Amino acid sequence: MSWDVMKYKKVLNQIKEDGSLDGTPINSKEEIYDIIAEKIYVNRETAKSWTRPTSTGPKDQEMVRDLEKLLGIECDSLSFETKKEETPKMEVKVLSDVNKRAIFKIYELMKDYLHSDDVDDEDCFSHMWSEVEKHSILVPDELYTKISDFMDNNLAPIIYEREKTYAACYTDEIGHYNDKGIWEVESEEALKKMCMNFMLKNIEIENALDEFAQKELKPYLI
Repeated sequence: MSWDVMKYKKVLNQIKEDGSLDGTPINSKEEIYDIIAEKIYVNRETAKSWTRPTSTGPKDQEMVRDLEKLLGIECDSLSFETKKEETPKMEVKVLSDVNKRAIFKIYELMKDYLHSDDVDDEDCFSHMWSEVEKHSILVPDELYTKISDFMDNNLAPIIYEREKTYAACYTDEIGHYNDKGIWEVESEEALKKMCMNFMLKNIEIENALDEFAQKELKPYLI
């Protein structure tokens, strides 16, 4: 069975639009993840990670059915049998200008994502990933595997492992979680420090992207 990431995201968007889940009023996706975590007995970050482009979903079919019941959707609608083969990638022996443009475009998409004001928005991340995939047919298999691994290991954690990625922003010195589970910053000075740490981490990630481009992408563009 395969996990239907797009269906899961579509259902969550509809729930957010409707404004309630399991009789509880909600105002954001984060609140949806909190409810799923409580009812399905998983970590909220796990529930959020199921929207990740590479996610394989819940650990077993029973959990999938519990999730479907909670979300109020048809049984077995979040998973499907893998029937068709993946579209074969184009074999590229000598890279043309079209192939090179595709590789450079992928780099630009990742760079633009890191510079976006919505870098911490999962829809923005998913859109970037889907745009990258559109160009994958023109990229050699071995290189696209490296690109996917880089995004999964360096960009995806911005969304799906936020507190771990930005650990320096979530310290006792900077703030605390209130009774509703919302992070509250201690002071204006602490907020400035949090913003600085956030910016420094993003610079670190961008430097990693540039190093990756220099090492793995540039040789294909020469």
